[in-house]
Amino acid sequence: MKKIYFLSLLICAFCSLHAAVSIEHKQTRKGSREYNSFKILNASPVKYAIDYNISERKGKKTVGDSSASSTGIGLNNGWYGSATLRIGVNGKSLTSPAKISKDAGTLTFTWNEAVLTMTFPEGSDKIFCHVSAPGAKRLTLGFLGMPGFLAKRKTEMKSWVSTEKVNHFLNDGKYQTRGEVWYMFYDRESNRRGIPVVLLDPSEVKSGNVTGGAKRLLIVSSFEMKKSECRFLLMGIPSGHMDAETLYEDLKANGGKYLEQLKNFQFK
Repeated sequence: MKKIYFLSLLICAFCSLHAAVSIEHKQTRKGSREYNSFKILNASPVKYAIDYNISERKGKKTVGDSSASSTGIGLNNGWYGSATLRIGVNGKSLTSPAKISKDAGTLTFTWNEAVLTMTFPEGSDKIFCHVSAPGAKRLTLGFLGMPGFLAKRKTEMKSWVSTEKVNHFLNDGKYQTRGEVWYMFYDRESNRRGIPVVLLDPSEVKSGNVTGGAKRLLIVSSFEMKKSECRFLLMGIPSGHMDAETLYEDLKANGGKYLEQLKNFQFK
């Protein structure tokens, strides 16, 4: 009997180690504000979570930080938790509440103008994303990072963007991108919030730029895409997973491989 019990414990432990990716959704309400939290379970050593909050005032609903002109989708680990992603269709940002569905390791956000799919593969510290805006003449993406930490800090922000080609000090001004594959955003003083990374297929990008600076907590990267659909990859790396130097060397050595993974990824 004891042997059977011990064997059952081993089987349960094995199953927990190899559990499929799932997404836990919690919804709460406080007054006219609805809070949605999506925790990604069993995907990778990086514990990703997405916040999506909806406010209603005078019959009008807004999402996340309404001043950011974003989708309201907020990712942790160095990204702006109230407004990580902007999607613009024909010059207009998608700021209305989306219809959200989840299936195992995939979240889908649907608006009238576009659909965003975010997939969290098992064992990966990367999030594979696809945006489709059928019939759109112009599609733009924006990514808002917040790697620095100002509290109890006497020095100003030292915002940087690194790519395979450059290390640009954003305090010195905007960086006009030049067909890079990956972009790593960080602060030279502190990255206690985590380090955000975005990877795009340069063949899909028409133009782009990155802004940030000493008195600006946010680092904002903006891209205009060539077509009405595109793919991109997100990473939010806490210091416990990789420090800035290790992450930079990994991206420099393997950025091409990650791009191929993105190109060949099978979205549901």
